[in-house]
Amino acid sequence: ALANQAMDIKNFSLSTDYQLITAEGRASKLATDSINVVLHNINLDYILSYTEASKAISIMGLVTGEAQVYSVFSDLMLEAQAFIPNGGLNGVYLGDVSAEAKLDRDNNNILIYGQIVDSTQHLVANVIGKVIPANKQWELDITCDSIDIRFIDFWTKGIIANPTGRAFGHVRVGGVKRDVWVLGSALAKDAYITIPQIGVTYGFTDSIYLDSTAIRFPEVEAYDQYGNQGIFTGAVYHRNFLDI
Repeated sequence: ALANQAMDIKNFSLSTDYQLITAEGRASKLATDSINVVLHNINLDYILSYTEASKAISIMGLVTGEAQVYSVFSDLMLEAQAFIPNGGLNGVYLGDVSAEAKLDRDNNNILIYGQIVDSTQHLVANVIGKVIPANKQWELDITCDSIDIRFIDFWTKGIIANPTGRAFGHVRVGGVKRDVWVLGSALAKDAYITIPQIGVTYGFTDSIYLDSTAIRFPEVEAYDQYGNQGIFTGAVYHRNFLDI
């Protein structure tokens, strides 16, 4: 019932044959009031399809977890744990994803920790970040160790085709409200890309650089499928991975 800008939720449940969402608690402006939310096998891409983010990213996997959500009608805060088996990015399998969000009440932040482990139990990505609800601000610090680079095909279709290889590096991504930024670099090892306009495939092991306007390949030592060697310089320009 609504009373004094508060809403009580009791025994809420939404389910299909294999998916389940339950919620119970009190929603209000108070940091002491919370709602407990339980998720089982929820399709992340389906949730993203209702947001602007679906134009810039696609996330594979079914999430199972639990969250405690505080001050729902004010600056929302939460604590959560989640697991995504066989998770992926832009249609490419990356591994099992585990994530945790913790309250930092002293600074009114939400601290984020995550890991991606592949089928051999190798840690391919580690994520540390934070969300500042009052400012609608967030930031993630991502370290990659042999992550599959095929996921960039989602952003480079028509310009660079069939990217393969493994990436090792460090990327920071964040934003305030709808403004998103990204900054980082990665060593692309045993990588191959095809330029559709000329039908040539290039192989290389070198660094690529990411920012909010481009994926850059500065003076990459590359060779084509005919064995010719040379220096490849180029960039794929975008606006926060939109309007490529």
